[in-house]
Amino acid sequence: TQQMHSRLAVAKATVDRYDSRSLAQALGHLISGKEFRLANAQVQLSQEIERRLRDAESRFALLSGQLQALSPLAILNRGYSVIKDAAGTVIASKAAALPGLSVSLCFADGERKATIEEEP
Repeated sequence: TQQMHSRLAVAKATVDRYDSRSLAQALGHLISGKEFRLANAQVQLSQEIERRLRDAESRFALLSGQLQALSPLAILNRGYSVIKDAAGTVIASKAAALPGLSVSLCFADGERKATIEEEP
């Protein structure tokens, strides 16, 4: 209790040293300093948000490009095709492409029907 009374007395003496004008001035300086720090923090926060957004956009563009390169349509655009039988099953090997089998050749821009012929 004595320590609290002592601290209150010191605080009261400090406040009593200031008249209302100098107290207002001191508070004004204190508030100005806090406002300055707040403004700086806001600028730093905005810059950090913009940096992270740019980083995310760059990463998105990179991943989007990688995904596009792996897309089946991109592969077909490079000249490859997909061969399917009448049931729509992909024919992935020579052994599955039996002579006489009717197939669909799927290209990037559409399909064509064909029949597998025997090798000469």
